Amino acid sequence: MDFMETVNSITKKVSDKASEVVEMGKLSAKIHSETAETDDLKKKIGEICFGKYRAGDVLDPEVEKLCIEIEKHKHNIAEDQRKLRRMKEGDPKTVDPAAQGFCPYCGEKTGKGAKFCPSCGEKLGE
Repeated sequence: MDFMETVNSITKKVSDKASEVVEMGKLSAKIHSETAETDDLKKKIGEICFGKYRAGDVLDPEVEKLCIEIEKHKHNIAEDQRKLRRMKEGDPKTVDPAAQGFCPYCGEKTGKGAKFCPSCGEKLGE
């Protein structure tokens, strides 16, 4: 094999390898995209199930248990948001968030006198 044949052979191998690397990158990107789409669909399924739970529908016991856990976490988040808001306002006393126009469940602004939270849908006040 002469010098030019060797150079041509090496060039072809490098070109083939570069093409393979590009193809692998494309496949990796596609896998990432498909995984993200799958995760989005799972999230939507979860939101539908949680909505059914909140509406009082009977769910699979495992799903209902997870929904109850979500409610506990949402309650904890709301409580921590209230504490944080009071700290920022410099008022360590307990403040009724609903009277201040905030949801006691999710901490979002509701507007004074709102009957339901526009963010989480919880009934406000009595």
